[in-house]
Amino acid sequence: MSSIRIQVSDPARIESLAEELADNPQIDLSIISEEEFFSSQSAGLATIINSFGYAVAIIMGFGAVFAALNTMYAAVISRTVEIGTLRALGLGLIGGLFPAIRAARLPITLALRGE
Repeated sequence: MSSIRIQVSDPARIESLAEELADNPQIDLSIISEEEFFSSQSAGLATIINSFGYAVAIIMGFGAVFAALNTMYAAVISRTVEIGTLRALGLGLIGGLFPAIRAARLPITLALRGE
């Protein structure tokens, strides 16, 4: 495919130039803007880049989910003795778990308040 770049002084002249070229059977040309030309040239590469970006985003999303699960499991494991003690004192799962969660959040709330 060959291309010619033409700059016209008046944008209205493009339409008349297109009509003149369409009326001439010896010339087989199509007139498109420079933006459309470069857009059509880079469409394949843009598709590849977008596909790669979405693949990386999905992989990072799975990684974030596993990191959050790992953090939650680590928090529960670090409080296993405390939860076990509360359950041994007669508190059930609800009574033993919620105070542990409240105690875990307490230092954060105090830090946010500036105390």
